[in-house]
Amino acid sequence: MEAILTEVKTDVKWIKDNLRGLDVRQSELTKQVSWLRGMGSLVGIILGSVLALVSSIVFTGCSYEGLDSNDTIVDPKEEKTEDPSFNATDWVLYKG
Repeated sequence: MEAILTEVKTDVKWIKDNLRGLDVRQSELTKQVSWLRGMGSLVGIILGSVLALVSSIVFTGCSYEGLDSNDTIVDPKEEKTEDPSFNATDWVLYKG
């Protein structure tokens, strides 16, 4: 009976030692998981910002308005004046 009790004490001691090792390992894993979650959140924020920037450029166009936001390509004076002596046929002959 004494041999069985000694064996049980040895087994209990081994279990306690291994449980302490498991507790240490579990706390290390918990720290790693929380660190990875934080990094995942940071990466998610960065990717979301990049996606928002790209979609903003795609949907609105990459235009620079500069100081004059009402910038026009053709001067209004040029639009209103027409040369009656120059027509589409003349243009084709000119380009040809």
